[in-house]
Amino acid sequence: MPPKLAARSASLLGLALLFACAVPFAFMFYAPEELDYGVSLTAEIAQSVYLGTALSIAAAVRAIGLRNGGVFARGSVRPPLVILLNAIWPLFAFGLVAHLLVVLVGGAFAGFRIALGILGVSLVVLMAQILFGAWVGLVLAPMRALIVLLVVPLAWMLVPGWAKMPLVNQLNGQFAGCCTGAETYSRTAAWGSLLVGVGVLAAILVAIALLGATRTVGTDGVFSGEARRRSAAVAIAVPVVVAVAALVIPPDTTGWAATAKRADDTRCFDGTPEICLRPEHVDDLPEVRAALRELEYRWGLYGVPLPKTVSEAGGVGRVRFQYGPDHTRDIVKATIALNSVPSAESCYQKPLPPVHDRPLVAAVDHLTVWLTALTGGLTTDEVREWVSDPANMQEAWDVRNLTNDAQAAWYREQVAVIESCGGRDA
Repeated sequence: MPPKLAARSASLLGLALLFACAVPFAFMFYAPEELDYGVSLTAEIAQSVYLGTALSIAAAVRAIGLRNGGVFARGSVRPPLVILLNAIWPLFAFGLVAHLLVVLVGGAFAGFRIALGILGVSLVVLMAQILFGAWVGLVLAPMRALIVLLVVPLAWMLVPGWAKMPLVNQLNGQFAGCCTGAETYSRTAAWGSLLVGVGVLAAILVAIALLGATRTVGTDGVFSGEARRRSAAVAIAVPVVVAVAALVIPPDTTGWAATAKRADDTRCFDGTPEICLRPEHVDDLPEVRAALRELEYRWGLYGVPLPKTVSEAGGVGRVRFQYGPDHTRDIVKATIALNSVPSAESCYQKPLPPVHDRPLVAAVDHLTVWLTALTGGLTTDEVREWVSDPANMQEAWDVRNLTNDAQAAWYREQVAVIESCGGRDA
């Protein structure tokens, strides 16, 4: 094939691979997220691992094409690393633009400070993933390369969460999650992650450069077995050494102590109740605490307990609350109140006779109206949307005229009705 035609074909192949990567990227980054977490910047950036996988496979395909075309065996004066970088640079450009786009879109409402911090770490790792894919394409047969590029990213995504390894979680962009300890954004841990990312990137660059030391044609590719073994040794040894170096740094620096709860690197904060915030809202912790202090003062008069954990993202055993740039302290208190009403869901696992259903529904409505009235922040019309029968609202309003002790006794009676499924289990 003439050189000009070969160059044009290579360019067309590069563009085709670029568009092939754009499709899964667009789907993964803009597919609908879970409704109560869709606005979180970290939930969006957590998708970067999928982008890295797609780009690494594209880089491997490009490298295999160059190797099978004999580009590296023609006695070219240019080193293999230079030839390879010239062939896959569109993938680097696409990854950079894609991440910047996420920062501009997500950072506009979630905070550019955290967005840029995560971007700095994930970009380094993304570059390393692309080069890793290209290196695998150079040293392995096509089918083996594809298997490696599918298995390694899968392990990269799943193993850190199973093993509760926050350092690696930050490397692959998995910053999302609340109160898990293992998936939290840490300014200090980001430096440890960045150290490992730079080490991996440098190792792959050196490994590719070493392939050019002996450019003899082997039976299954351009490079000799000696060159491939030497390259693999560097690609494996350097990241291991760097990772060990990062792990021996004190946990307070790397964030390796996953269960530690510190205000500077976790979103679950000590106290009663424990408060869980998304990373972009950690600066609003004092405001949320003030809302809870108001609830504690008002509810304490009637023996209403505060929940042990309140979480912006919700979850099992956690009372959910809303908070964001457009939310007020009253909304925080109101949503906590609505979520603090004892649940009657278990009562309906089996058919519930009407004789028990009516008092059960009434008790839930009573506590919904009464707790939101104690909390403040919701109008009568807004409260009416949360009750099953508006006729049940009046009793709750009338109870507000009783003494504190009488209201406390009434509250305990309503809770007992719900817990007994309207008297069925009494």
